[in-house]
Amino acid sequence: MIVGNQINQNVDGLYINDAARPVLRNNVIENNKRDGLVATIRAQPDLGTAESSGNNVIRGNRQYDLNNSTSNTLYSVGNTLDAQRIVGHVEFTAWSGTSGQTAFRDLQGHWARAYIEALAKRTILSGFPDGTFRPEDKVTRVQFAAIVANAFAPSPKEPSVEFKDVAKSFWGYQAIQSSAQGGFLKGYPEGLFKPNQPIPRVQVLVSLATGLGFSTGNAEALGKYRDATQIPSWAVGAVAATTQRQIVVNYPTLSQLHPNRQATRAEVAAFVYQALVNAGKAESIPSPYIVSQNLIDKAKTPQPSRFSFRSTFPTKEPDH
Repeated sequence: MIVGNQINQNVDGLYINDAARPVLRNNVIENNKRDGLVATIRAQPDLGTAESSGNNVIRGNRQYDLNNSTSNTLYSVGNTLDAQRIVGHVEFTAWSGTSGQTAFRDLQGHWARAYIEALAKRTILSGFPDGTFRPEDKVTRVQFAAIVANAFAPSPKEPSVEFKDVAKSFWGYQAIQSSAQGGFLKGYPEGLFKPNQPIPRVQVLVSLATGLGFSTGNAEALGKYRDATQIPSWAVGAVAATTQRQIVVNYPTLSQLHPNRQATRAEVAAFVYQALVNAGKAESIPSPYIVSQNLIDKAKTPQPSRFSFRSTFPTKEPDH
């Protein structure tokens, strides 16, 4: 088992030969001087199966990300891997269930099933070895950083920041760096990232708005929400922007944003997918829970008078 490693700045990231059959899961193999992963002779590395997504990120290596020099076909399931940067026989397969059933056994009838499966097919999200997705589990800040890195592959816009509580050996270090340099996430004033802290829904929306470069939205759009007064003042402009772009998905009640509630895996999947739709990178998935002008009568809630967007943030809140 080769699990949860950062493998970079070598000649080759991993060189697997003879009849070796290592199982690779949740590794980041990048920026090596020649190839990211090399398989030779009769080697058959396990890069994911139908029961267990590989969830490896193999990218940015100088020559090839995956060099299969064997006569065998390697199978990649649920990895971040560019088909244009491989050599040899490699077959890409997606996590899938039996005909007519969801790929994840705990999503039958779930409101976010279509979003989750669409992102799983793109290897942006993955499930658990037992075949579940656990849609109601909370998402931590580092987990969200990994989702952002997979979904948007952000280009660096900000300088690198070394957070006091994120060691370079930490499994999410590269994802945090990618999302932070890409403008999606920032830390707290004391130099902490708090990677294992659950992320609230409002921070997810602000992160998407900031990272994708949305201009400040019209605060009148927030009149759609009965609980609009619970939106922190520093988040008003960004939440309005995501609302106007139909990125907000509220289940089960359209007019309840629940901005400060911890986001679930299902909710993050819906937000991220809608952001991809807005960017023209995904096909729209019809849902009665997408907040739009056609679905909510603006007159339901009077516009609160306190809203004014500020570009600065409270001392103890993360930027986003």
